[in-house]
Amino acid sequence: MPGALELPLPDVAVICLASAWARRGAHTMAYLERELPLDQVGAIMRFNAVVPADFDVSEVASAAQVAIIRGRAPRLSHADMSKPQQVGCYMSHKALWQVCADSGRPLIVVEDDVRPSRLADRVTSARLRHSMYAADAALVVLMQCCGLASAVHVGPCTPVQQFVGAGMYYVTPAAARLLLRHSCVATMHVDWYMSTCIRAYDLPVFAVPGAGDQFSLDSTLAHSALWDIVTERQKCMVIVASVLACVFLMWAVAVTVYAGVRGKMRR
Repeated sequence: MPGALELPLPDVAVICLASAWARRGAHTMAYLERELPLDQVGAIMRFNAVVPADFDVSEVASAAQVAIIRGRAPRLSHADMSKPQQVGCYMSHKALWQVCADSGRPLIVVEDDVRPSRLADRVTSARLRHSMYAADAALVVLMQCCGLASAVHVGPCTPVQQFVGAGMYYVTPAAARLLLRHSCVATMHVDWYMSTCIRAYDLPVFAVPGAGDQFSLDSTLAHSALWDIVTERQKCMVIVASVLACVFLMWAVAVTVYAGVRGKMRR
């Protein structure tokens, strides 16, 4: 892998609640230590997730998000947060961006519910992309949720315009500094913020082949149901209304046809 070997080896940070380390984080770290060759990464570190007790939500989140979290305003879209734990997730990732920026070394951020297959290949692809990208401000998605699974293989990363989920990603120091520069307060879920930076601040984001294969989301963030999101509720109501209208139309046509047939038979 010409060029990539000249890069500093990325450290790896596993985000997990301190209270859940034994049953979640420790298993993820053991998996990473087993799957990642020693010549591909630096230290594999434990990072205790930021929890609501660590901050005042009104000081670290936007007024709009605080209103939603406190139940004073509706959650309008998927991007909106609804629980203080989700702000803690944002703050956890932000803290690791600071670690990356301060160290001057790339960092692989891992949430404790991911188990990527063929992990070494994914990291190889990310490091290759980093070595090829002259600006050094790039983020490579190694695993995201809500995507279509495909074969994972060593190959060029694909530029993406949006992604969902921050389960595992490779971030360069320059990208970390860009993310920090525009994240004074939490205005949305952390993965939505990172995705927004692609178009808003020209952050180059790539995905390794097969990155969208995180289908089981074992989250500790107390996500709300889709019905709690205004836009999703409206979509659901439109779908139900459309189905009922179709059923009524079919019934009306059937009644009309039946009445016509009976009328002819009587003649």
